[in-house]
Amino acid sequence: MKKSLFAAIIVLHASVNTTGYANEPISSLFDIYQLAEKSDPIYLTSEANYFALQQSNPQSWAAVLPQISFSAYKSNTEQDITASTSSIQSFDSNGYTLRISQALFRQSDFIRISQSNATVLKAQASFDLAKHDLILRVATNYFNVLAAKDDLNFNQREYKALKRRLLQSDQKFKVGLIAITDVHEARARYDQSSAQVITTKNKLQITLENLRELTGITLADVKSLTGDIPLLTPEPENMDNWVKLALTNNLDLLAAKQFMQIAKDEVAIQRAGHLPTLDLVAERSYSKVGGGFFGTREIDQNSISLEFNLPLYVGGRTSSKTTQARYEYNAAKQKYIQSQRATERLTRSAYLNVLSNISQVQALKQAVTSGNKALETTQAGFEVGTRTTVDVLNSQRELFRAKKDYARARYDYLLETLRLKKAAGVLTANDLKKMSNLIQ
Repeated sequence: MKKSLFAAIIVLHASVNTTGYANEPISSLFDIYQLAEKSDPIYLTSEANYFALQQSNPQSWAAVLPQISFSAYKSNTEQDITASTSSIQSFDSNGYTLRISQALFRQSDFIRISQSNATVLKAQASFDLAKHDLILRVATNYFNVLAAKDDLNFNQREYKALKRRLLQSDQKFKVGLIAITDVHEARARYDQSSAQVITTKNKLQITLENLRELTGITLADVKSLTGDIPLLTPEPENMDNWVKLALTNNLDLLAAKQFMQIAKDEVAIQRAGHLPTLDLVAERSYSKVGGGFFGTREIDQNSISLEFNLPLYVGGRTSSKTTQARYEYNAAKQKYIQSQRATERLTRSAYLNVLSNISQVQALKQAVTSGNKALETTQAGFEVGTRTTVDVLNSQRELFRAKKDYARARYDYLLETLRLKKAAGVLTANDLKKMSNLIQ
């Protein structure tokens, strides 16, 4: 029974490939970005909103351009005229009116043009920010897949090593070289490793599903990061310079600045509700009445006029809307200040994290080297009887942990360089393409 169970576990972990993905091609980081750019609903929503808001500018200009309207009518009238001689008349009437008006002074409409310009600039910043977010979401999910692959790979290797160690322990126990406690320890570690392989296999499939959510397709696998990567310090190598760059180019900050301008213009628009309006109006009208009390008549009329309108009192609505707009402007101003401070914080944090990650990658690489040597030494001690099975198992576990931490540190370094560029507002798809070239 025990042998059957043991064999079943081996068969289970021999088939740890990602079932259901085997027929799909392996994709690179930049390939996935290009797929996501065409398929990610979040990004495509931002794109549609951007194009929609572009229309605010021509709409605002339309209010100050000439307005032309034409109307016509045709009717039939039956009229009962009571006089010395009663009679009923039936006659037709028709006519038309052509009206052309041009705004000469409409302060609120003129301000709306400025407001629409700010709306378009905010839309551009928000759309560019959506591109940056897409780059980071793709990279984050991609490296999550790589981390899950690494975890599965290391856990599989640890599983195989523990399997060999368990078999060796059984053999040594049978000939009386080790105590039964060593066998129990080896079996416990082996069982734990078995569970970890199942968990990490599931985690890998989940991370691939996250990529499917971005791209709309199921991916079999992604290219892995093999070998060393260049650990480059941020250029320029000065945190304050990065902060200055961010305060000029950060897209969250640019969007907040334009939002503040929109709110400021809204105050002026509402205040303009107290001002008069002046329009130039040209009108041509024609009407023909085929009968009636005054008989048949035909009127052809042309007119040019200035229309002046001054709102004297509208129940306090204009004053109330102006006050509301002032408070909304103050809120937008505070949001801009908060965004400015957040930009500085995020830029400084990203810069420091890049430097920290470089040191971590270097230190963990050395830890892997040291772990290999430690395992060799412990293994040699075990062979001559100076080290126990537990010592070897602990040494193996520390080595595999160091390798996983080293792999994750490299991914964190690459992601943090993207976050720094995003904070500074200089992130582009080309940055992702260069990063993709490092991954084979």
